[in-house]
Amino acid sequence: MIFSDPAISALFNRSHQKNGEQPTALALAVLMYARNINDLGKLGGMVERIAEKHVGLNILPEHYPHVGTALLGAIKHVLGDAATPEIMDGISRPFVLNTSPLEYRKNLEGLIAAFGSMSRQVRSSHQLVIVGKMNADARPYLDKLVRAEGLPADTLVLTGFVSDEDLVALYAACSLFAFPAWSEGFGLPPLEAMACGAPVISANTTSLPEVVGRADMLVDPSSPLVFGQAMERVLGNPAVQQDLRAYGIERAKAFTWTRPARIILSAFEKLHAQSRARQPAQQPILPQRPRVALVCARMDTDSHVAGRLSGLVSALSAGCDVTLYSMTPDDHLDQWTAAQVECRTLEALDWDASQFDQILYAGDCHDAPVLSAPMAAHPGLFMQMRPLESIDDGEAGTAILTPTMQRDIVASQGLAGLVTARQDPGTLAQWKELAGSSLSLYALRTLPEGSAALPLLPLSGDKHAAAHYRSFAQVADDAPLVAVVMSRSITVGSFLAAFRGLGRTLPDARMVIHVTGERAVAPASEKPTLLQGGIHTFTGPLTPHYRGLLSAADLI
Repeated sequence: MIFSDPAISALFNRSHQKNGEQPTALALAVLMYARNINDLGKLGGMVERIAEKHVGLNILPEHYPHVGTALLGAIKHVLGDAATPEIMDGISRPFVLNTSPLEYRKNLEGLIAAFGSMSRQVRSSHQLVIVGKMNADARPYLDKLVRAEGLPADTLVLTGFVSDEDLVALYAACSLFAFPAWSEGFGLPPLEAMACGAPVISANTTSLPEVVGRADMLVDPSSPLVFGQAMERVLGNPAVQQDLRAYGIERAKAFTWTRPARIILSAFEKLHAQSRARQPAQQPILPQRPRVALVCARMDTDSHVAGRLSGLVSALSAGCDVTLYSMTPDDHLDQWTAAQVECRTLEALDWDASQFDQILYAGDCHDAPVLSAPMAAHPGLFMQMRPLESIDDGEAGTAILTPTMQRDIVASQGLAGLVTARQDPGTLAQWKELAGSSLSLYALRTLPEGSAALPLLPLSGDKHAAAHYRSFAQVADDAPLVAVVMSRSITVGSFLAAFRGLGRTLPDARMVIHVTGERAVAPASEKPTLLQGGIHTFTGPLTPHYRGLLSAADLI
């Protein structure tokens, strides 16, 4: 090997004769210096001085403060008795380095694809060296990927586990450190590489931008083509390489144990000073808060009633002591409501009613079978919420007299009205006017939702309701979800065509179609029907799924 600087050549010849090492080992040491010192004249003099101490080679960082500690350790390792030139086995040309085991988050598949996407001239003049423990299946798997990219057999070099000294030497010798990981806890590998003077190209994911700190070193790892272009920009431009090497060494100096320790200590001292200066505030004497009982038939996570009342509960809790009475078990209660109020069973209201300043009943006309008895025994205000499906009118528009509707007819028209209705059910529009009559009969006052006394209640989302809905719809938690609600399936064709047209741009997206105006042939508990192209259809009422749908869908 020929070096233009006489001092470097002399050092090489002397060390090679003395230790009998392979030329590549010493050449690696010289390259590590050359890449981190701009003045090759200074380089020759420094190497000559180190050569004079070759026997003991007691190099200390303070002797050469302008050279990184890690690099001095690498030179000492390569020139000293513990040198292991076998780390260079298989490396025959400039190389791209990565330090990762075969794990999904490390995205080695993307790295190999990015390497293969570079121009023929660049990829044929470089190798890809991966450092890290690999199991028995890793090498055949990665070799298969290399062949699939049309790369020469000697492109990939797997070193396995290496010592810290060897790792430093590889960092310093590489032409580029490429790290397209999907996720990192902190990002030590690129930081180590920068500290050793390696130019770095990294993924722009999780914590890596904070570690790397430079936009032109960060690339989207989901696109091998884009990542390969960034690699080729560095490998084909020595000026860019030198710029990244110099930047990396300076950037790594900012990450020390002393810096975060000082920041944390300063925060503690500031907090301590503030606590000493703060005088205890005089506590005002607050008036006694009104006690309110809120009675609901159902407050489970999936219930749209719970989702619409959670905001009302928050408002009441700000000025009142609220106790919730419901048939829903404690472990199924809406998470937001359960966190703000005391929850008790509906049966306990008979014992507690006299303790409250006001009793509020909340529900829609479907809750009459549950709320009628307690409302008759303990009258209060009735917040009448709008139902999602009030009456099932079938195909011909004729109302079906459900038990709830029969209660409302008796409450408004007596038994004679029920007999008349049994003979002539009438139409949906006629019976909508009577919805909720049986509950209003017992209420001190009815507050219809949508009136001045009770504005329309917004529905709050819930992560548990979203999870339940996606499980029901057989849609993965992380898949983009489009929900379609329609009354008749005759209009479904245009939605199917439009969604399937998105297949190329959103291959993981799913669409769930709810047809609410037709009767389901199968039982309501059955899962949706799966169609080709990630489409799920369901026929039946929307009420059981309303909150889950609004919590889970990305587009409705």
